[in-house]
Amino acid sequence: MSDRMRAVPFGTLLTQSLADFREKKELYCVPVADSLPNAGLTFAGRPLSVPVGPAAGPHTQLAQNLIAGFAAGARVFELKTVQILEGEELGIQKPCIWTGDEAYNIEWSTELTVAGARDEYIRAYFILKLLAREFGLDGDFQFHASVGYDLAGIQSPKIDGFLNAMRDASGTAAWQEGVDWTLAHLDLFEHVDADFVRSIPPCVTDFVTLSTLHGCPADEIERIAAYLLTEKGEVPRMEKAMFADAAATTVGAICGTSTVTTFVESSAGVAEGGRTGLSSMFTALFFFIAMFLSPVASLIPTYATAAALIYVGVLMMNCVKNIDWLKIDVAVPAFLTIAMMPFTYNISYGIAFGMISYVLIKLFRGEVREIKVTTWIITLLFIAMFLFTH
Repeated sequence: MSDRMRAVPFGTLLTQSLADFREKKELYCVPVADSLPNAGLTFAGRPLSVPVGPAAGPHTQLAQNLIAGFAAGARVFELKTVQILEGEELGIQKPCIWTGDEAYNIEWSTELTVAGARDEYIRAYFILKLLAREFGLDGDFQFHASVGYDLAGIQSPKIDGFLNAMRDASGTAAWQEGVDWTLAHLDLFEHVDADFVRSIPPCVTDFVTLSTLHGCPADEIERIAAYLLTEKGEVPRMEKAMFADAAATTVGAICGTSTVTTFVESSAGVAEGGRTGLSSMFTALFFFIAMFLSPVASLIPTYATAAALIYVGVLMMNCVKNIDWLKIDVAVPAFLTIAMMPFTYNISYGIAFGMISYVLIKLFRGEVREIKVTTWIITLLFIAMFLFTH
């Protein structure tokens, strides 16, 4: 076998796929899976039948590999990572990894150029839409783009153009090739017509994973995530998450419990893979069991946890460097919030001092219009709390 990955023209890919399925019910030598379970999921705002598929690797670089994976039952494809360095620039000695059953495994990014990788992904997406329609296959699949490895590279015109093409491929030559070739060969199909061809959504994917863990500093990962969220999209269904958090906080307070809200400690669970409601259900179950073990926990003296709390405080102070200490309307409220929490032994009091000082500074500086309505309401409630409880 060759150690070079070579793209196959759109027409050849589609013609071969149609012939394989009709003659042997295969796609590129892989038997097409029958009666796949359809979980009816929605992920990243798009339908998904089965949350199973390959992670980014050599097997998700070429269109024919993606088509073969679809035949095997995969419905989530993490496309091979692209980065600003490409092709021969990487200087990879091949094979990078050799095993008897995997053959050539090329690490780092795709050995194709970024433009070549883009075209492969578009071809595969378009062909899978056509095959699903023609043969009545499950078409609720998703492609997930993967980019790396630093912010400067991701912001480069090369990678920015790649991301834009993944979100809307209609302006690319690869997409137009697929449309034109299919319309010129409609006689090959029984269930695909011109209207369907023109109705295929040009959004190959608007979901991006980050290949940044190869020695990438944490703050660089944060900057990349912030860029992708603010410049290239937004957090999906954020309003639902915020509503759930607000409702839990309100109902919990009415019931007389400690504040029911999302704590930063939850990120530990998320990092371990707990990202669904099922995780919350099991957490609640374990808390229920823990209720009966609370007498055992009370045997542990409070000072035994002091070291852990000190270290947590050290980690939290890492964010202080991001405060603009030269702006008085930012620096003073931030300082009071941080300082008053330990002085009053109350987190809420620290927040209250910060909010009240912010409003007062804005008032004295004649910047009343910059104060949001919700900030006014919260500040007045804090003032009322101090007046009627102290």
